[in-house]
Amino acid sequence: MPIHKAVIPAAGKGTRVAALSRGHPKECLEVAGYPMIALALLELACAGVREVALVVSPEKVELTQLLSNLPPYPEETFIKRLHPAMSDSRNLGAWPRIVLFEQDRPLGVVDAIARARAFIANEPFALVMPDNFLVGGRPPLTTLGSAFDRFGEPVLGLIEVSRSDAARQGNCGLVHLEPIDAGIHRIRALQPKGSGRLELAPERDSAPRAVGRSIVPPEFAEPDWLPGDGEPGAELDDVPRFRHMVFRRRLLGVELGVRLHDLGQESGIQAAREWINSKG
Repeated sequence: MPIHKAVIPAAGKGTRVAALSRGHPKECLEVAGYPMIALALLELACAGVREVALVVSPEKVELTQLLSNLPPYPEETFIKRLHPAMSDSRNLGAWPRIVLFEQDRPLGVVDAIARARAFIANEPFALVMPDNFLVGGRPPLTTLGSAFDRFGEPVLGLIEVSRSDAARQGNCGLVHLEPIDAGIHRIRALQPKGSGRLELAPERDSAPRAVGRSIVPPEFAEPDWLPGDGEPGAELDDVPRFRHMVFRRRLLGVELGVRLHDLGQESGIQAAREWINSKG
């Protein structure tokens, strides 16, 4: 079943890139000639996603204004620079329809997704973190959608991260895998979020890690889906939910064959700008 809906949580404060954003929402930061949020929307459009729920803070007036007046949809030449293996038949050629929801307090990704439950309407949906800029290959949701159609289980995107790239990425997402088929694995363990930068084991030059692209069941958006999710009013993160799926052996990892630029880090934004400039 094609995935036509996605949810993008975009209500966070973006404190790690505050020196670059200078009081503006981080999602408005220009990265490759487009605002960060537009690059996430473009990736979804290229994968055939038609509707996107964007969960924003009421304080992010600038972001809300940007979403109502997005720049012109990019030319095919630009899109092919980002996703050279993209199938043209899946490209909508226009921005997806955007539905806005507000998250008035910073209560985490799960709380943000729960604001969009009416939009999700009991369907599987794509969950997309806008500060993960993924380039190369096919649009990630195209690859994830193929695996989801085939196995009918929740899927989480995987990349192979090198030691040099790890130094520019946040400290989370390393996985242990059980191969199922070419590029598809059962996730056996998923690293929780930590502080600082990602660190690989001394004996590894690279390692697989999860990135902010997934297809999840509608119950993922229920605030009380897991017993003991947290105290009322506490921040609820998505990683414990993915780890619960891992414990239940209900989460597949799918190799995306793309490169990650972590736009939640200043070094990741700089690396992304350098990468896109190198492509002409």
